[in-house]
Amino acid sequence: MRAHGLGKVCSGEVGVYTRRNPDAIRAVDVLFISQERYNRSGATPFLDVTPDLIVEILSPGNSWLDAMRKVREFLSIGVRLVWLVDLLSQSVFAYRSITDVREFTIDETAR
Repeated sequence: MRAHGLGKVCSGEVGVYTRRNPDAIRAVDVLFISQERYNRSGATPFLDVTPDLIVEILSPGNSWLDAMRKVREFLSIGVRLVWLVDLLSQSVFAYRSITDVREFTIDETAR
């Protein structure tokens, strides 16, 4: 992506504003933001423009309910695609909306 200038990939608990006044910030595991969107970001300590893709990796201590709250929150701010990675089931759930979801497993491409 760097060679083509498509955008930025950030990882390691990146802070993203999900609400302003009062501010709410979510830490995400991995994100991609297009160069076009990134160019609109301000000089803030956290990302103040909506990423195109957010990847969340479920930890053993995460509940499915908490994960779905995050997915809803990310989609509500205009994230185009949210991947929820479940290492235990070796699945990735790709959400374009709360009702448009595809499951990708280690054994098949999509269900």
